[in-house]
Amino acid sequence: MPALVLYALGIPALAVFLLFSRRGQLGLSSVRGTFGFLYSGYTDSFYWWEGAVMLRKALMAVIAVFLAPAGVTVQAVTTSLLALVSLVVQQSKRPYTEDLLNTTEASTLFVVILTMISGTYLADPLVSTSAREATTVLVVAANALFVLWMVLLIVGVRGGWLTWLCSQGSRPPGTVD
Repeated sequence: MPALVLYALGIPALAVFLLFSRRGQLGLSSVRGTFGFLYSGYTDSFYWWEGAVMLRKALMAVIAVFLAPAGVTVQAVTTSLLALVSLVVQQSKRPYTEDLLNTTEASTLFVVILTMISGTYLADPLVSTSAREATTVLVVAANALFVLWMVLLIVGVRGGWLTWLCSQGSRPPGTVD
């Protein structure tokens, strides 16, 4: 248990400490080369945000492990509350330098909340079979659409397709008449 606490809380805390202790030097190439992966996608005032993201993910793992004896409903509600607080803070602070990244993070948290709330619904033995099936279809569709959106973003950014998708009347890169 102490090792889990050290891992779950220690790594995010260490990341924030390392960045905080170098906050005045984050623009230097030597610091950016070593620690840039932790802060390069965030605005200057939120250089530490990756630590908060790591902490949130670690807390979700802790919830899954330590609240398992309390049951699926307690796990799902607790995870939903953590994701909801994260979503509210994410939307109010918008820590990423790119709007697309802020939107993606918010969408991720929304899908987590939808999935967890649906899980509580599915765990209720009083829910009818048809309602379970409809909920399952909704959750699978929401997650599948989110994964498809992520794949399109990755392919679009890497292959120039995102620019093409956003423009009207243009041909996709690499096509000929």
